[in-house]
Amino acid sequence: MNCYLLVLLFVLWETEARVCRTSYDCPQRTRCCRNSNGDKLPLQEGKSRDIMIGIDGPLQSTGRCSSRLARKNEQCDPNNCDCEQGLDCYRPMSGICCPLYRCYNATWVKQQREFWEKCFRNPRCPLPM
Repeated sequence: MNCYLLVLLFVLWETEARVCRTSYDCPQRTRCCRNSNGDKLPLQEGKSRDIMIGIDGPLQSTGRCSSRLARKNEQCDPNNCDCEQGLDCYRPMSGICCPLYRCYNATWVKQQREFWEKCFRNPRCPLPM
């Protein structure tokens, strides 16, 4: 029994400790690749621009596979890095290119998606500039 427990702990540690560059490098149980700051890798559009002008620290191209769910306002990825319960991964509509996917209140996200779905069907609906 103790041997089984040791093997299980090793498997869990190995998958959590796996080095990655993207979430596709990670196994199904720990699908999200995060750097040491907890940011999802690879960094999304907009984030790399901030790094280039010095807002963030130096670019970190590798991270560790993680099963931790993203919290409110943290970066997420609808395919790999899920949000905590009650939150949804969403990229807001914007006139500025490519805001980051982040975790928002799921009710608010549903309202936004419904609004934009109706807006895109209406030729008079003003899109963000």
